[in-house]
Amino acid sequence: MQEGSVIKWTNKWLLRRRPNDNIFKQTQRSLTWKYSMILIAFLLLFVIILYALLYYLLIFSPTIDVHETMEQKIHGLMQDREDDSDDSLDEYIEYYTLYDTYAMGNVLIEPSGEIKTGTSIYSASLKTLIQKARANGITLPVNRSQHIVLEGSAIRLPEQRPDKDAPKTKQQSLSKNALTPQPIRMIITGEPIYNKGQPIGTLYVGKDVTGSYHQFFNLMMWLGAAFLLFCALAVYFSYRMAAKAMVPILASYEQQRKFTADASHELRTPLSVLLSSIDTLQMEDSVEQNPFAAKVVNNMKEEIRRMIQLSGSLLTLARSDSGHSELNLHEHRLEAEAARTMESIRPLAEAKDIQLHYEYDPHASFTICCDVERIRQLLIILLDNAVKYTPEGGQVALTLESIHEKPHGVLIKVRDTGIGIPTEDQPHVFDRFYRVDKSRTRQIEGYGLGLSIARWITEAHGGSIQVESVLGEGSTFTVRLPE
Repeated sequence: MQEGSVIKWTNKWLLRRRPNDNIFKQTQRSLTWKYSMILIAFLLLFVIILYALLYYLLIFSPTIDVHETMEQKIHGLMQDREDDSDDSLDEYIEYYTLYDTYAMGNVLIEPSGEIKTGTSIYSASLKTLIQKARANGITLPVNRSQHIVLEGSAIRLPEQRPDKDAPKTKQQSLSKNALTPQPIRMIITGEPIYNKGQPIGTLYVGKDVTGSYHQFFNLMMWLGAAFLLFCALAVYFSYRMAAKAMVPILASYEQQRKFTADASHELRTPLSVLLSSIDTLQMEDSVEQNPFAAKVVNNMKEEIRRMIQLSGSLLTLARSDSGHSELNLHEHRLEAEAARTMESIRPLAEAKDIQLHYEYDPHASFTICCDVERIRQLLIILLDNAVKYTPEGGQVALTLESIHEKPHGVLIKVRDTGIGIPTEDQPHVFDRFYRVDKSRTRQIEGYGLGLSIARWITEAHGGSIQVESVLGEGSTFTVRLPE
């Protein structure tokens, strides 16, 4: 397939897209974004609440258990020693401090450095972790309100709650030599123990939270995956809701477009009849001999011409919106067409004593695949606007430049020394019926449709148009057209 055929097919495809579809798509994207943010915000709030709940149940709750266990052990030891001091202190220490509970380990470090442990495998694991922590210089907690989390390898049991009715004897504990060391994580707190002011040692209570941490991080992974999935669903449903919200807007716009096209088409015939009738009326001697009648007829003729021009512009835009306006694409030399257009606009410029300049590189190629009639219409709109908004004695220049970098094409620049466009109005000059309503432009004819048509012609050819202007100094319209 030749390059020209590809460009021709591409331009036809671009033409089928309605220029105003961009507005609807932007609106739909905006609605989708807003709906998505609302749904995702509620989803994020739910995730935060669920995260806080899981953290409390799996991470924070064991910490509370450790502190409460330590407090109960210390309180039981001190209270019974005050009520009955005849029994052996060692028996009290063993019963109140080294007695194990579910998933708990107990270690008592005496002032001499000797370590006493509880009867369960958790106590043995706690002893191993404490020894490693002390060897690595880790500071252990010395107050029941403090806690740390130690990680390492030690003997640990599966977290299965024992039978409450079974007697708790040393025979229930398993030999650590019969098990293989496994990664373990324990929450540990400590508290010094005293008897009549003399230190007995430091009691450490730890709870195995390895399973809880694994469950927490696994749940977080699932929760993160679910969050991403529901975010995607939120975007999808937001897009669907936005599409439904756009249905009445699209229907209303389609009715408006059809009315504009039908009205413009129906007005052309009676306006043409009126214009022909006025031409016939001007041939009458009675009209020519009456200055007032001649002036009225001329004014009527001028207004009818303006209405014909307006209906033609409306019909062009309505057809462009519907996608029914086809381009007749062929290879054309743009510099020749631009020269002919400059000559057609010259009488208007000479009437205001405006100098016209046409510049292009004669050695460059300005051949592009285009609809020459539409390109000529584009040039007329830009040059007519330039002449219209340039005061007497000003200048208007048309420049053609070849684009050497990819994608190749042609730049069309129309510069004038006119009144300029305020900065705040520049983004809207290509909107339909938009006019800069300043006192100096109120007397200038037009309906604000020319630049809208210019933008449609440019975009239909796969190009772009933009404006640069300084108030009081002039404007430059730049059109980029592909080859």
